[in-house]
Amino acid sequence: MAAAQKFQPKSIQFKGAEGYSDEDLISAAGLKKGVVMDYAEMNDRTKQLLDTGLFSTLAFKFDGQNLIFTLTPATNLYPIHLDNLPLDQGAELDAKIHNLVPLYYGKLPSEGGITEAVRGALEKILAEQGFQATVTAIPGTVAGQGSTVHFSISAPPVFVGSIQPTANSKPLDQGAFDIVSKMTSWAVRAR
Repeated sequence: MAAAQKFQPKSIQFKGAEGYSDEDLISAAGLKKGVVMDYAEMNDRTKQLLDTGLFSTLAFKFDGQNLIFTLTPATNLYPIHLDNLPLDQGAELDAKIHNLVPLYYGKLPSEGGITEAVRGALEKILAEQGFQATVTAIPGTVAGQGSTVHFSISAPPVFVGSIQPTANSKPLDQGAFDIVSKMTSWAVRAR
């Protein structure tokens, strides 16, 4: 009998998902108010949210008017760490990622749909800066931070490091800075 049930919610609400807006959760689940769905479609929408990896359990209830989701956030969410991406990690990058992945709020599961979405968002952000790259995500640790989700460019090969001039080294002139900036698609910072 449940399989034959139809859902046409006038409102969609979420309980237990503090920190996530209803609009972001509705979008991530592919839901729309007032649209008729059958039980299989509701299960697909529920699975879509669960597959993000942000929630450990998820259930829904429909009372004829309101569609109410009850969510339990996942406990194993980790900050991201950029290994060799020529991007400045911080609030500005987090905002760009959130723009592309609305459920991203700085922490991810070690794997899952949202981690893959953030990986794709980082590739897109790099492409907007003229840098075509394949980004990978793997769980790991960072000294002093604990567990993180590491994002790194796997192709083309990218090495990140610093140049440590000696007391006898001549400083790079502006032309050298310009060349390196064009080659790397990001500004070289003198220290």
